[in-house]
Amino acid sequence: QAGSPQTKTLTPEFIDEYAIVGPAAHCIERLRSLAVLGLERIIVIGPSAGSDRTQARLAVQMLAAEILPEFATAQT
Repeated sequence: QAGSPQTKTLTPEFIDEYAIVGPAAHCIERLRSLAVLGLERIIVIGPSAGSDRTQARLAVQMLAAEILPEFATAQT
């Protein structure tokens, strides 16, 4: 949940290592690098409770419109 105590302990380095975040091109590159390793399934966790609703909606729209189509195209 946004603003919870545990979110304060997530360093930028931890997020970069264990999450895929950033501009669409970066996310697509990270997804492709995982696919090359043989990863077949990815779980997407969307915006958390307490996130700004406008930003959350934008993030979901960008995922659907920019990232997933490019990743799906790269896999066919």
